[in-house]
Amino acid sequence: MKKVKFIILAVIILLGITIVGCKKDNDTNPDIGKGTMTAKIDGKNFSSTSEASARYIEGVLLISGVSKTGQIQLSVYNTTKATGNFQIADGSTNMGIYIHSKDVNENYYSYVDNGTGNIKIIEFTGNDVKGTFHFTAGNINGGSVNITDGTFDVKIIATDISYN
Repeated sequence: MKKVKFIILAVIILLGITIVGCKKDNDTNPDIGKGTMTAKIDGKNFSSTSEASARYIEGVLLISGVSKTGQIQLSVYNTTKATGNFQIADGSTNMGIYIHSKDVNENYYSYVDNGTGNIKIIEFTGNDVKGTFHFTAGNINGGSVNITDGTFDVKIIATDISYN
């Protein structure tokens, strides 16, 4: 299970870097897929300054939002593209990550110190996903962070990439 989490983490980090550089196409419905992510990190406001977006690859939904102070990444194992609640818990493939440092040991991962939380997908259409989230996470140095009041409303910029 740790190997699977490590692989998912590596994919999230690599995709997070590429997601930041992608731009949104003009959309005829401005109320869906706005490219936003907001949350509170230990009570302080977080709002994505570059366009938040998502990728859906091999049944895993990866959502990322970047601000001047850091990046929040969510990973949801959702092979049916369903709406509903996806628990973040020890042993779960769903996870939340808060990256705020170049030092990997300073960043926070929900799978460190038995982090918990929930990702709720409210809407999952062909190209858009909208929902809410909250999670606790720890780092290797013993620190912890509480992410609350999270929302996302993003475009899915890539789906079901084949690795043949």
